[in-house]
Amino acid sequence: MASKSKTLGKVSHAGRDWRSLVPGAAAALLYLALAVYLYGPYMRLRFSAGAAYGMHSVAGAVGCFVLSRRWISSFGGSLFAGALYGFCPFMLSFAAYHPAAGLPAALLPWMFCPAIYYRARQAKTGAQAAVSVLLAVLPFMAVAAFFRLSAQAGAFFMPVQVRTGWQHAVGLAIPLWEPVRFSLSVYHVALPAFGLGMMMYVIVRRMSVLITVAVAVLLSLAGPVFAVPPIFWLAVPMLYAAVLTGLGLQGLAWAGAADRRWIFGCTMIVGAMAILMLVLNAYGKGGPVLRVTGLSYSLAAVMTGCIFFLTRAKLRWNLFRWILLCGGIAVDILFSARILVDRFF
Repeated sequence: MASKSKTLGKVSHAGRDWRSLVPGAAAALLYLALAVYLYGPYMRLRFSAGAAYGMHSVAGAVGCFVLSRRWISSFGGSLFAGALYGFCPFMLSFAAYHPAAGLPAALLPWMFCPAIYYRARQAKTGAQAAVSVLLAVLPFMAVAAFFRLSAQAGAFFMPVQVRTGWQHAVGLAIPLWEPVRFSLSVYHVALPAFGLGMMMYVIVRRMSVLITVAVAVLLSLAGPVFAVPPIFWLAVPMLYAAVLTGLGLQGLAWAGAADRRWIFGCTMIVGAMAILMLVLNAYGKGGPVLRVTGLSYSLAAVMTGCIFFLTRAKLRWNLFRWILLCGGIAVDILFSARILVDRFF
C-alpha cells in the first residue's frame, strides 16, 4: 500500500504552521459559535453550568486544533479534528456531572503540545529524549494532581468508579446509544476518515504516540489511581482518534487514483453498517436512535462513494471534495451533538 499510494503514505509535518494566529482564531470563532448553538438555549436556566461546559468544549477543540497542526497541514482537517474532540460524545458526557469535571479533558490537548512540538524540533540525543519522555508524562501527572487535590478538598466532581466497559465498544458504532456515556466516537459521517487516518498512520510506522495511548487505555481498565475516575483516561485515545480523523479527512480530500481501493473499502464498511442499522430499526429494534444512525451512515457511504468515483475517474476537484466532506461531517456534528446535549440537560 505504501509503495502505490501517493497520498495515504504521507503524514504532514506542519509544525511551523501552528504559530500562525489567523487559522487558530478563525477556528476558535467557529467553535464558539457551535458552543453557543449547543448550550445557548440552556443559559437562561443554568448559565454558569452551560457556560462552563461550552467553554470546556471550545478550549478542548482549540487545543486539539493546535496539536493537530503537527501532522495536518490543511485548515479543514485541523478544524474538524478540533471539533471532533471538543464536541465529541466523550466531551459532551461531562455535562452529566459537575462543571469542573471536564476541565482536565479540555486542557489535555494543550498539555500534550510541549511534548509533541519539542519532539518535532529536537535532535535525539539522550538528554533530549529524556526531556521528551518527561513532557509526555506531565499531562498524566497534571490530571492525577487535579483529581487528587480535589478529592482531598472533598470535591468529587464525578464518580470515582466509572470504568471502561463493553458498552463503550458499542458506542463507537452507535454514538447516540443512550446507555453509553464517554464513548470513543467521532460520530457517524467522520468514521471513514477515522479509518483512513489509522491506515495512513500505520503506513508511516510512527508508533511512538501509541505508547501513550496504550498507557491511557490500561489506566482506564484499572482501578482509580490518585482518585482519577478510570473512564477519564479514555480522553487520551479520544484525542488521538480526533487527530487521526482530521488526518484521514485531509487524505480523502487529496486522494489520488492509487488510493481508491482504500476509499472503496471504507465505503463498503459504512454502507454495510447503514444497512444493518436500518434493518434492525425496521424490525423494531433500537427506536429512533438506530434510524438516525442508519441514515447518518448512509450519508457517509454516499460521501465516500462520490470521492471513490472521482478518484477512479482521476478527477481532483479538491474544492468539491472539501465542500462534500466538511458539509457532511458538519451536519452530523450539529444534529448528533444537539441530541446529546438535550439529553444531558
